[in-house]
Amino acid sequence: MIYVFLIAAIWNLWGGINFLFSPEKQAKNMNYPIGNRWESQYIAILAFVLCAIYVMIFFYQPTGYLIFVPFFAAAKFLIGISAMYCYRKHKMPLPFSIAFGGGNFIIGVLFTLYLFLN
Repeated sequence: MIYVFLIAAIWNLWGGINFLFSPEKQAKNMNYPIGNRWESQYIAILAFVLCAIYVMIFFYQPTGYLIFVPFFAAAKFLIGISAMYCYRKHKMPLPFSIAFGGGNFIIGVLFTLYLFLN
């Protein structure tokens, strides 16, 4: 079940690459207006940092790492809920809401399962 960290790392790496190197292309493909370029870079850097944390946990499993997993799960759930809220209230395009929010929500479920199984 430790592979949930590898899955989350790959998800964040993929998202970070998309937000950093091709935000205009992603905006066009997902039918949403491109925001400030700085916002895309900030999201990408945050995704890369989380990717590094997940990879470190996957390979080394440091003492006490389980205390952070509820925070990881909560963050992923909040991203999913936020995407749903933005879709309903602020007209976020559905494809972007599903890809960004839905994927993070699924990772949150995986983190929750990891907690219950450990």
